[in-house]
Amino acid sequence: MRLADQAGAAFAGGRQFFVARLRSGIQWRTGSLAEIAEWGEALEVIERAGWVLERWTVSGDAGGGQFAFPVFRRGDGRETPLQDRPHYR
Repeated sequence: MRLADQAGAAFAGGRQFFVARLRSGIQWRTGSLAEIAEWGEALEVIERAGWVLERWTVSGDAGGGQFAFPVFRRGDGRETPLQDRPHYR
């Protein structure tokens, strides 16, 4: 299923959060800067489905590849406020 379809189905299904996993083919080196166009396009697709980017994290693998894990909240006013979750500590 395409990312746009996944984001749309999650939104239509009433989910409060949507978390994507994005991979970059860019191999990072110290001091290198570059746009990651495919990540920007993915963020646009998800936000068009009604989601708003809340936060994200990025992780690298041993080969220098990068993964992003953006967390989105509903953008229609039906948002669930962040809460302390003691069982995650």
